[in-house]
Amino acid sequence: MPDPADISVIIPAYNRESTIARSIESILAGSVVPGEILVCDDGSSDRTVETVSSFDAPVRVIVRENGGPAAARNTGVAQARGSWITFLDSDDYYLPGKLESQCAALEAFPEARALVSNGFILEGPNGGTDKRDNFGHGRLDVPEPRLAEVAELTPYLCGDLAGYVEGLLIRKEVWQRLGGMDESIWGIEDLDFYMRFSLTERLVLQPEPGYVKDYDEIVDARITSDHGCDPGFFAYYIRICQKALKLFPGMPAEARQALVNRAHDWSRPLMEYHVRNGDRAAAASVRRNVRQMGADSRLTLFGVFTWPGVGAALHRALRGGGDLPKRNPRVSDAIWKAASV
Repeated sequence: MPDPADISVIIPAYNRESTIARSIESILAGSVVPGEILVCDDGSSDRTVETVSSFDAPVRVIVRENGGPAAARNTGVAQARGSWITFLDSDDYYLPGKLESQCAALEAFPEARALVSNGFILEGPNGGTDKRDNFGHGRLDVPEPRLAEVAELTPYLCGDLAGYVEGLLIRKEVWQRLGGMDESIWGIEDLDFYMRFSLTERLVLQPEPGYVKDYDEIVDARITSDHGCDPGFFAYYIRICQKALKLFPGMPAEARQALVNRAHDWSRPLMEYHVRNGDRAAAASVRRNVRQMGADSRLTLFGVFTWPGVGAALHRALRGGGDLPKRNPRVSDAIWKAASV
C-alpha cells in the first residue's frame, strides 16, 4: 500500500483563478492527505499563481511557459517529490475518500504499479450529477477491485476514446519509463498515455468513482491556452493507433484489430475534411497511411461508412470524379467544429 506521504498530486493549470482553490481544498479535505500537492502553472495571465501561493504546505506551485496540458503534467511529474503520482484537473475536484480507497485497493495487489478508478462523477451545468465509467461505458466488468491483464483495456480505449488520468495512481518510475505524455498531442493526451500503458503493464481497476469532472470542460475543451484542436484532432487518433502498433508489435490479435479498426474509423472524417477543402492529395495520403495498417481498405474505407452516402461520394472525389454532398446531419456539431477550426 502506498504511503500517502509518498504521493504527489499534480494539477496542471492555466488561467484557473476561479476554480483552482476548490480543486486544492478538495484534496486537503480528503480522508488522507498526500505528501505533496504540486500545481504546475502553464503560463497563466490571471491570478492563478497568487491563489495557489496563498496555501501552505503541502501545496506548492511551479511556473512554466505555456506548452499545453501534457507538457504541464510532464513538468509536474519531473519535479514531484513523491514516488507515487496522481492527477487532478484545475477545475475538477476529488471526492473525500479518493486517495484512501485507492491506497487500500493497491494493498491487495502488491505486484501492481498502478491503479485507475473506473468511475467518475460528471457535474452538469445545472448542478446535476451523473456517474460515468472511465473505460467501457458499462461493458467493462469491475464489480470490485481486480487486476487487469496486459492489453485488456486496449479494445475499450479504441471503442470509447475515454480515459482521464485523474483516476490514475501510478509509480513515478513507470510514468517516466513510458515517456510520460506526448506533448505534441492536444486534447486526447490521456488516451495516448493509457494506450501505451495498457499494452505494457497490468493495473488495478477500481469501481468506485474518485473525482468529479466539470461538464463545461468536456463541452468546450478549454484545456490550457488558446491552442485549438484543428482537423489534426482526427489525425491524433490515427497517430495514436499507429504509434501503438509500431511500439508493441507483439500485442494480442484482438488489441491489434481494435487499433486498426479505430484508425480506419477516424480516417473517414479526416479524409472528408480534406476533400471538402479541395485537398485531394492530403485525403489520398490519409488513405495510403491507413491502408498500410493491415485491414481490408476496400471494406473499411468505402464499404462501411458511418455516415450514409459519404463513402461513395468520397471515393468518387478522391478519384477526381466529383464533389462531396453537403455535410450529413448525422455528423455532430462538436465533431464538425473540431474539424473546421
